[in-house]
Amino acid sequence: MHSGIQERRRKFYGWGYEGDEVSPQEIAEFEKAWTRLLGVSDFTTVPFPSEDSINLRRCRVKVPASLEALCTTDKYDRLYHTYGASSVDVAYSVRGEFRNPPTRSLIRAPKTISSSYSAGANTIAWQPYRTAAGRASSEE
Repeated sequence: MHSGIQERRRKFYGWGYEGDEVSPQEIAEFEKAWTRLLGVSDFTTVPFPSEDSINLRRCRVKVPASLEALCTTDKYDRLYHTYGASSVDVAYSVRGEFRNPPTRSLIRAPKTISSSYSAGANTIAWQPYRTAAGRASSEE
C-alpha cells in the first residue's frame, strides 16, 4: 500500500473526516457569524445525521452486467456522492435531505495509480478517482 494514502472515511454530510467532531466553541462561532450574515436571531440546533438515520430510495436502474464491476450500491457511497461540498449542498446533507441519491455510484477507476493513453501526438494522463475513504478506488 502507498504510504501517502489515507485510511479515514470522509463525512458524507459535510467537510472533514468521520470521527472529527466540531467543538462547542466552533459551533458558537459558526452560529454567531451566520446569524449576522443571515439576519436571524438564532439557530435551532440539530444533530448531524448518521448513515442509519437516512432512508434512501431503492436503486432504480439495472446496470448492465458488463459495468457492474465499476459500480457500487453501497449506502455510504450513494450518500457521499449525492451532493458536492458547497454550503447549500452541506446544508441539505446536514438536514438529512437526500432526495436524489445516485442510483449507482460509478466510483471505480483504472487498476493503476496513474495511467496514460497515447494516440499519435496526443497523450492523455489521469489519476484514479479517490474514494471518500481517501484511497484510490482500485485498492478497495
